[in-house]
Amino acid sequence: LGSLKYKQQPGLSASEQVVSPVPDVRVASGVRSGDVLLLGTDGLWDCLTTKRALSEARSERARLGAGAPASAICAALIDTCLGGSTRGGRGSDNVTVMIAEFE
Repeated sequence: LGSLKYKQQPGLSASEQVVSPVPDVRVASGVRSGDVLLLGTDGLWDCLTTKRALSEARSERARLGAGAPASAICAALIDTCLGGSTRGGRGSDNVTVMIAEFE
């Protein structure tokens, strides 16, 4: 999975590696019903700023209607980031998106 040179630095513990199996855990307060958590790989964030990704997600939700599945919104975000070539540049990385909706 990716470049092992970033994952197996001698002398560093698992949590100190550039790519670590130890999760960052954060507690958020003030989460309201209807809020969303947008998770994405670097393929998403290389193409879109946080502000633009949320704006695109909101626009897609409005276009599809309130009952639209989150998967349709994820697919639209992925489509925005797809490139025409796998030889590098914008949209050449893999893209994974997940939306968690709070009730």
